[in-house]
Amino acid sequence: MINTHESIKNHPLRWSIVTLFALAVAAYALAALVIPSVRSPVIVARLRVVPFPVYLHLIGGAVAITLGAFQLNHRIRRRNPAVHRWLGRCYVIAVLVAGGAGLYLATMADGGLPSTIGFGLLATLWVGSTTMAYVCIRRGRVDLHRKWMIRSYSLTFAAVTLRIWLPLSVIAGLPFGPSYIAISWLCWVPNLIFVEWFVLTRPAASA
Repeated sequence: MINTHESIKNHPLRWSIVTLFALAVAAYALAALVIPSVRSPVIVARLRVVPFPVYLHLIGGAVAITLGAFQLNHRIRRRNPAVHRWLGRCYVIAVLVAGGAGLYLATMADGGLPSTIGFGLLATLWVGSTTMAYVCIRRGRVDLHRKWMIRSYSLTFAAVTLRIWLPLSVIAGLPFGPSYIAISWLCWVPNLIFVEWFVLTRPAASA
């Protein structure tokens, strides 16, 4: 039967591209913690008010997007199942930390209520899908676990798509306020729609 990771499994280049984007965003997040000059205006503003949630979000997000990419690698999963399990546990913890902090930070998002709802839903679904993945694997439902993990990582990858949409809006000359509101949804909704199509149009993987 077709594995839900089949697309990435059969295309090492595709996995490499995803991983390179993930590592680049993780490196930026960690650099923003220690190098003030690389911080965006949004990060600078939040650090002045609520530094601890910002630190949790950046560190947790960097860990989650890095580990999640390697969890998609079928060679690690098949050849080193113990490593896969431990990376998975660390991924879950990282998402819970970053997602919880992200939900709090969403309450003060630029753009007001629409951005707060957009980023708040992202954080809620991120934590929720990751929790479902953990519950499914604890119950031995490997097929459902994989599907929920793909959903979870599509939301983790919002950190990448956010940083694609933002410069595009600047290049297009769009005003920051309205474009940031749109990006609070565009950074994750298309990811999730694509993944739902990808997951739901393929037969369940056999354990």
